[in-house]
Amino acid sequence: GVAVGVAVERSVELVVAIHAVVAAGGHYVPIDPGMPADRVQYMVETAGVRTVLVGPHGAPDSVAGLGAAVTVVEVDATGTVDLSVAAVTDADRRTPVHLDDALYTLFTSGSTGRPKGVTVSHRSVLNRLWWGLDQYPWSTGDRVVLKTPFTFDVSVPELFAPLMAGATVVVARAGGHADPGYIADLIATEGATSVHFVPSMLSVFLDVVPAEKISSLNSLRWLFCSG
Repeated sequence: GVAVGVAVERSVELVVAIHAVVAAGGHYVPIDPGMPADRVQYMVETAGVRTVLVGPHGAPDSVAGLGAAVTVVEVDATGTVDLSVAAVTDADRRTPVHLDDALYTLFTSGSTGRPKGVTVSHRSVLNRLWWGLDQYPWSTGDRVVLKTPFTFDVSVPELFAPLMAGATVVVARAGGHADPGYIADLIATEGATSVHFVPSMLSVFLDVVPAEKISSLNSLRWLFCSG
């Protein structure tokens, strides 16, 4: 039930951080590391965040500026994974996780004023994820590109559904979602089978990437476009 801020650039550490919060029974609050300090402070105070997870390069200035108001925990995924450790269950949590408990609190961009927090439950997220896997059955062998900024809800299927289905998550580099050439190369070199674009970015992608390069992306089975 605890709100935990996650201020990590897109990376393996981001995936680990989010899944760790959810496994522990908390709900994650995405914080863009490049967000202005006053906005981060407003989000943290509104959501009741007392702990913020950061990447191996330390806390961004906006989080460091919160001082003693939050506890900062560094996530480092470079070590060896101990596969003998059992999965977290309700026996390990302070209270059981229920379907109507929060899974994340996501804030709008704030372009029309202060950001507005939207809290979404496990029930709602699972409903969306299982519907998606029923309609578009990712499975073992699929390779799904994680490129949507995690401050947008489209990132949720990219973060969770591949692992539910036994597919592989291909983590695009931080900022890579804005570089059409990089995304095309990533799809090609990683043999990605699924990728998502917002309509405006898909238009740019098709304009910028040469037609012969696009025609060579024959590993793709699904191209999602929503916005």
